[in-house]
Amino acid sequence: MGRKELKQAITAAEGRTIMAETVVTSQPLLPEVSNPEVMKAFGADMILLNLFDFFNPVVNGIESYSIFQPNAAGSEVAEKIIQKIKELTDLPVGINLEPVDHNAHSLEKLHSLPEGRTATENSLAMAKKLGCDFVCLTGNPKSGVTNEKIEQEG
Repeated sequence: MGRKELKQAITAAEGRTIMAETVVTSQPLLPEVSNPEVMKAFGADMILLNLFDFFNPVVNGIESYSIFQPNAAGSEVAEKIIQKIKELTDLPVGINLEPVDHNAHSLEKLHSLPEGRTATENSLAMAKKLGCDFVCLTGNPKSGVTNEKIEQEG
């Protein structure tokens, strides 16, 4: 599904589209089933991956389908991880990217984010290369993201 078709499908649903978000570093809720698959089973229409790092692409529960037969493919799975989630769920898959404002004033110590989680040209190019259907500009706590930077990047 392309960008126009996805937008048209969301519009046609008239507010009844469910986007489910999962933190990719969390362990699957059920053994042998990935969290995106669980979200599909509960009625999600779109999958959003939080904390996904394009330069270290891991989604717990996707890289190995059996605890008894660990995946030996390694980097092959990493390069096709978004495609694998799409195959397992038959849903559009997107990722959160954080437009970090390095000049933002903060009252607390901020986390240093890897480039693969930030809204940079390299990360956006990887989103396209790996087959992401959409990108959500967001800010996790203590990341240094500001509303102004989201507006600027959006």
